[in-house]
Amino acid sequence: MWREKNEIFLGGNLQGEPLPALAAIFNLIEKQGYRDVVLNFKSASFISAAYMMPIVMVCLRYRRLSGVDFNLKMPTNKRLAKVMLNTNWSHYMCGVYPKFDDLNLNNMSVMSFSDAKEHEKAVDKIVHTLLRVLRGATRSKMKALEWALNEITDNVLGHAQSRVGGLVQVLSYPSKSQVEMLVCDAGVTVQKSLRAGRLDISSDEDALRMSIMEGVTKNKKTNMGNGLYGTYKCCDVSGGDFSIISGNLTLSARHGEVHVGRHAVPYDGTMVRARIRMDYEELLENALVFGGRPHDPGFDYIEKKFQSEVQGTHIKMRDEATSFGSREIAKPVRNIIENLTNLDDEKLYVDFDGVDVISSSFADEVFGMLFISLGEKKFSQKISIINANDTVSGLIGRAISQRKAL
Repeated sequence: MWREKNEIFLGGNLQGEPLPALAAIFNLIEKQGYRDVVLNFKSASFISAAYMMPIVMVCLRYRRLSGVDFNLKMPTNKRLAKVMLNTNWSHYMCGVYPKFDDLNLNNMSVMSFSDAKEHEKAVDKIVHTLLRVLRGATRSKMKALEWALNEITDNVLGHAQSRVGGLVQVLSYPSKSQVEMLVCDAGVTVQKSLRAGRLDISSDEDALRMSIMEGVTKNKKTNMGNGLYGTYKCCDVSGGDFSIISGNLTLSARHGEVHVGRHAVPYDGTMVRARIRMDYEELLENALVFGGRPHDPGFDYIEKKFQSEVQGTHIKMRDEATSFGSREIAKPVRNIIENLTNLDDEKLYVDFDGVDVISSSFADEVFGMLFISLGEKKFSQKISIINANDTVSGLIGRAISQRKAL
């Protein structure tokens, strides 16, 4: 990284903590008084979300609260330029780029939230997308993920006092069975918030370290103090990793070891990053244990979205795809149906109300492949297709018959 006048050049492999970039932005605006900043990514070959998210939040804060203009020079690497667009990084950094509302399956788009309604919408959308992409997602694992995501995003609304709200991005790595959650704000640091109600904590370093301990909170009357602790434990027990950048402190935790460090130029806010391994079978049972008792979150997204009917689990196909003509569109639909069949003993009702036609390839990719992966007995026991017209029913039946004949 280097700088010429008001232009910061960010090239090569951009990952890890973005502290030098944050320092350069801080110096241009706060020390040299620039009101327009150019961020040059032309020579970037890779950009990680953990590197980018604090930069995105800093740009958003300066744009909205101080009127600073940011201009981007996009990577010459077309794939990387597309990533910057699709993730909404470019949108929140300078505002002239479009905002994408449809979440990508793996590098999900950044979403902003500033109130309870936007917060719930963001979390629900992320959980739904994870159900479409993760393989073998059990009910207990999804509950643990949803709980952790709710907690670290709710901290933005409940503690940070961020005048621009928060940003959240979630990435999934199906081949590695991992999920990475990143939440940023531009508000009060973790250590300042905690010490405001805990005069017994003598240093910022101690406050940040204690923030991921069980039951530590600034106000026992209103908070339980388990949000960061439970999220950290999800990472710890599964073999993942956890980190926080808050003000001029960083915390990193991996394999049971926690390190807190100090850096010169503060990040004006907080980023929480949690990477959780999904191949750890007892995630909920071993991570969410408070006061020696396991915690099983109630009324999760799956219950709210798919189990609001009188009986069984229901999925509406018209909510899962905008068209029904290709295998590529069908793959995440098959994945979410398979995940829902594995969540509990309830029968899954696949509702085709409002779907007039599907292609043969769609029928085969979803129902033919499901018939093979589940087996004839489990398929017939777990899946019931309802409200399908004769054409749709015929195509599904033909796809299953052809798979049986192989």
